Amino acid sequence: MKKLLTIILMLSLMILSGCFLDSDDGSDNNSVTESFLTENIWYFNDCNTQIELTTNSNQTAYNLFEEGIGEITISGDALSKEMGSITLSYFHYAYHYPTYSSVALDNLTIGYPSYFFSYSYESYESTVTKSMSFDFSINDSTYTYYQKSNDDYLNNNVGWDTTNFKLTVSNDISLINYSDSNDSVTVSSGSIEVKQISITANTPTTLNTPVINIWMKRELSGVELDFNINGDVYVTEINYLGDPSIDTSKWELDGNQLTIIDGEGTDADTIIMSASSNNDKLEMTLIDIVEAKELKYQEQYFNLDNSSLTKASTIQTLTFARTALTTNISSSREHFIKTKNGIKKILQKPPIHKFGTTNKLLK
Repeated sequence: MKKLLTIILMLSLMILSGCFLDSDDGSDNNSVTESFLTENIWYFNDCNTQIELTTNSNQTAYNLFEEGIGEITISGDALSKEMGSITLSYFHYAYHYPTYSSVALDNLTIGYPSYFFSYSYESYESTVTKSMSFDFSINDSTYTYYQKSNDDYLNNNVGWDTTNFKLTVSNDISLINYSDSNDSVTVSSGSIEVKQISITANTPTTLNTPVINIWMKRELSGVELDFNINGDVYVTEINYLGDPSIDTSKWELDGNQLTIIDGEGTDADTIIMSASSNNDKLEMTLIDIVEAKELKYQEQYFNLDNSSLTKASTIQTLTFARTALTTNISSSREHFIKTKNGIKKILQKPPIHKFGTTNKLLK
């Protein structure tokens, strides 16, 4: 159960820094029974996450977890042989601090091929380092990496607006294969910027988060829950290399309230959620309300006015079914490592703007 709890708790810690106190989602689905839970092995199938914000004034929130406005297109000979050009329209993460800024793009790939595009700059004393890179994998055995760094053409034709979170490529840019200088890809001129959401004062506003959903799908792909009548729940997890592991936690059901406990005593991780059946599937819904002392950080994350956010929460539903997904939706190993290293670098910086997390942060 450690992986499931870790991912959910880490999502809470890094995005909303809250605690799971409210499990009543008002669902009209049927409440589950102990026999419903124990008579099946449950396979992760899907998730749906939404963030809800309430402010005391009319303003605009930035939502990097939603599809951006615009897109960046990448093409090249190696790409065209496999899949044609690639269009990236989602932010994987975005970060800004006066001495370091970085943005990565995603197209919410499920399985292979997988892609990773990033642009960053870092200043140290009088030296400014800028870099743009793109890599793709069509399966576990292929990995191709392209890059351009500290080039006048790059410097003059790429802009990263950290006020509006907008990446602009004003003219086509060629990135060279890291190991083969005869191979390149072209980043076409274009732009992508964060989607901005209008918030009406004292009215809860829901932000859709397809980026979080795909993270959760990648991380929980292959997870199986086996509830036993003795109070144990056995969890089979598949890592990104395809290796299985089994963990054991405790579970309790009180009405529609399902409690899962991993560990013992003060070191135990506990999550309380509502459990329901919907079309013979198990749905577990968690409502995470942010503590008042943490709201100031959410104002920074979503670019809100200081002292304006009065409430923030996530509403997340995980769906498990009697049959497993037939498509492997885990990221490639190279994509895993690239994301891990990129996010780690971000976390070493002060928390001005931080978007994006998975359980890879704990490795």
